[in-house]
This record gives sequence, structure tokens and C-alpha cells, in this order.
Amino acid sequence: MRKYTFNKRDRLSSRKTIEKLLFRGNYFIIHPFKIYWMFESEYDSIAKFAISIPKRKFKKAVTRNLIKRRTIEAYRKQKSAFYQTLQTYNKKIVLFLIYTSDHVSSYSEVEKKIETILQKLIRSIPK
Repeated sequence: MRKYTFNKRDRLSSRKTIEKLLFRGNYFIIHPFKIYWMFESEYDSIAKFAISIPKRKFKKAVTRNLIKRRTIEAYRKQKSAFYQTLQTYNKKIVLFLIYTSDHVSSYSEVEKKIETILQKLIRSIPK
């Protein structure tokens, strides 16, 4: 049975790691997200994930939280195949998504983009 959870250990919360990721990590853009990522072996979880919604673009916390909830839910539903691939190649990854659009995307749009992001990350795993 698949586990569709998003636990605390799956969250990227270390400010030090986020800074390292932003300055030394790889990145790509799939609208409406800018994705920073790098392989990191120091954590117990296979993948660490964080999302940022700029206050400059969305003044109300309600809107920022809506986008975060949609993104986390899409990631949570699709992460099992991603985790299996990472386990197969014995890799651990750190992800940081920044929402760059000026409008709120629908859940179906966010879900498609997250799927595209995870597929691109799977293709970038050195085999």
C-alpha cells in the first residue's frame, strides 16, 4: 500500500540548507514554479521539500496558504513513484519551490506542473 503522507521529516526547514541550496544548488523553471534542487546525503529522509510564496505578489496570507496547500497536496499524492526511483539509485534530494506567477493557479494546473517537475528530477538522477 502506498503511503500518501507529508510528515515533518519530509519538510525542509533548515535555513542553512536552504541558503546552501539557493547559492550552490541546481535550478530550473517550470511556470509557475522556480525549482532549486541538489542531492544531499546528510538527512534521514529520501527527499526534503519546501515551498515559498512571495508576500510581495500575494499580500493576503489566505491566498499564500491556498497556494501552499495545493502544492503540498499535489506533491504528497505524487511523491511515492519519485521516492521509489530515488531509493533505486540510492540518492537523497533537497527541493525548494518558489511560486513565481502573479495569479492563483487551479489545483489541476498545479498537479500537472508538480508531475512535470518530478519527472524532470527523475531524469536528472545520475545512473
